[in-house]
Amino acid sequence: MSARITLGVLRYAKIESTPENYTLELLKRRLQESQLLLAKIKRRLHGEEKEQVMDRGMFDMIVRLNEQMISNVAMAVVELERYKTLENQTDKKFKDLIDIDNINKEEIKTLCFGLSERVKSLETRQGDLLNTRTKAIAKLDVLQWIGGGLWGILMIWLAWLSSQI
Repeated sequence: MSARITLGVLRYAKIESTPENYTLELLKRRLQESQLLLAKIKRRLHGEEKEQVMDRGMFDMIVRLNEQMISNVAMAVVELERYKTLENQTDKKFKDLIDIDNINKEEIKTLCFGLSERVKSLETRQGDLLNTRTKAIAKLDVLQWIGGGLWGILMIWLAWLSSQI
């Protein structure tokens, strides 16, 4: 939803679709321009030129639309500021995590060996679980076969018993 609002706001702000033009400063400038335009429309609507306005409902609608667009632009500005902050924090954390100068090749080999042993262990466990599952299914099949046989014997016995009555 917010992505659609942001795209709509960017289109409304007449920003070209190149990434370098999606700047926070440009959106802030468009927001200020929209706020000034709204203030001018309100002054005209409620000021001296009130008698000259032919369609009051039309101007009320324009004011409401401009207020809505301003709030959408303001939301986009807040969203972009939050994105920039998160992007900067992520870049910093990523640079802190990967320090190429301090990488020890022996530690990497040990970690890789440990991971490969863990993968082998998990594969073995998965195979064991698959075997256990297969055995459980086989036992259920046998139990179903025995249950079906007993059910058949019971039906035959009931049929014989009903014929004796």
